[in-house]
Amino acid sequence: MTVEQLHILRWEKPPPALGPTRRKRSSRFDRIAAELRENAGVWAVIWEGPIGPCASWTTAIRGGHYECFTPAGSYDAATRTSGGRATVYACYVAEEAPTNPNITVNSEQSS
Repeated sequence: MTVEQLHILRWEKPPPALGPTRRKRSSRFDRIAAELRENAGVWAVIWEGPIGPCASWTTAIRGGHYECFTPAGSYDAATRTSGGRATVYACYVAEEAPTNPNITVNSEQSS
C-alpha cells in the first residue's frame, strides 16, 4: 500500500442522517445541568465509577442530546479513565457567571 492510497481528500457534503435524532426530555442529569449553569465556567466531577455506564456521556453532554444540556455546545465535558474506572467532568461554558466566593477551584483548574 502506498502513501497515496492512505490519504483521501474529496470535497463532498455528507448525506442526510438516516433518522431524526431525538433529545431525551428528562434525565438524571437535570439537577446536575442546573447546578453547572449556576456555576458557569467551573468544572465539576459528575461521575466516578465503572467505565461502562459513562462511555457516551461526554458526547451526549457536548452535543446537547439531553434537553437539560441544550443548546449543543453550551456545556463541555471530559472523561478520564484509569484502572477500569472513569471520572466524568462537566462545565457550563455558554456564558461567564459572576465569581461565586463559596466555590473553591483546585490548582489544576486555575492554570
